[in-house]
Parts: sequence; structure tokens; C-alpha cells
Amino acid sequence: MILISILFLVPIYYTSISKGYNGKMFAIIAGIPSIIAMVVSSAYPHKILDIVYLVFPACMLGIVWILKPKPGAPGKGYLKITFGCPECGESITFPRHRAGAGVLCPECGEVVHVPDDEKTSSVEAQKKIKPKVSNGEVCFNTFGRPEPAHQWVAILQDNGVPARLASDSAGGALPHIGNTEGHRIMIDISHWDDAVEIEKQCQQETGGNASRPTA
Repeated sequence: MILISILFLVPIYYTSISKGYNGKMFAIIAGIPSIIAMVVSSAYPHKILDIVYLVFPACMLGIVWILKPKPGAPGKGYLKITFGCPECGESITFPRHRAGAGVLCPECGEVVHVPDDEKTSSVEAQKKIKPKVSNGEVCFNTFGRPEPAHQWVAILQDNGVPARLASDSAGGALPHIGNTEGHRIMIDISHWDDAVEIEKQCQQETGGNASRPTA
């Protein structure tokens, strides 16, 4: 399953988003048949099942590649993150799924962390639609790493919005995909508009990057 994640599901997820589609939905559609085939083949080994294991995600990746981008989609630039190495100052580029990970700078060899960028925050902003419920707890935002999620919970609470952090295990079979949505900030729907205003203020203070709140 890890092989499929690396070869197919991760590119399916990020390419879908770059074209303005629901990346998680496409990855799930591609992954479920493969998981079923893998489970069945463990009990009833057969060459056809081994082929199915790879055919579904491969076909889905092909479909995603030929899909026409939606208006306002992030575009191919979303697939990469380019930033200046804090150690040597050289411009370096890594795949987007490496965001938050420690990597070796190809120029100086020092360990650096791949940051989020403005495209990350703009995609999250497009996803954020107020849930159509009148009461109860809802997910306000999601993060791949616990640190910014904890920061956001603290900021919301400091500004009078009760919030809590909920984590799930979505990253089990799809590690890179799960890491983008594993830590959810939960608030009561009655505080949604207040939380949005707080987020806008933080975006202005951080130059438009909502994923980097200021304490």
C-alpha cells in the first residue's frame, strides 16, 4: 500500500487539487479497489488481483492528468514548493507533499524544513465553506502537523472562540495525504463567523499565510 501511495495516490491527490478538484475524493476512489484487491489476494493469490492492485490507481492518475482545470485552480505551480534555504540562501524546490518535513538542502547539504507557502493558504481558503448546520461542533480548519494546529487553538481561545484539537489516523494507509488533514480544529458553529474574522486578521499580519498564525 505504501508503494501505491508513493507512485499513484500522492500524485493523484495533489494533481487533483492543482486542477481545482477534490483530491481526497479522487485518492479514495483510486485506493479502495486496490485495498480490496490486496486483501483478497492475500487469501486467494491470483495474478489478476495483482494487476487490479495497480490498474485502478494508474487509471485514476491518467484521468486526473487529462481533466480540464477548473477556473481559479492553483495550477501546476501548486505541485512544487520553492523557497530560499535559510542556511545558504539559495532557491530550492521540493514536491508539495514534503511540506513540513526535514530535508537536506541540495546546495549546502544542511537540514532544513520545507515550509507552507501562499498557495497552501489560498487552497485552504477555497475549501472553507460554512457548514449548513444550525448547532453543534464543526471542523473549522485542518493541519498536517500538530504545532500550527495547537497554535491556532490557542489563538482562537485567546480571542474568545472556544476551540479544541481533534486528531485522527487518516495517515495510516496514505501517509502523505493523511498528513495534510490529520489535525482538525473543532469549534461550535455559532462561533464560525468570529473565527473567520480572526483568521483574516492573522492572514493580514502574516502576509496572507493563514497556516502561520502569530501568537
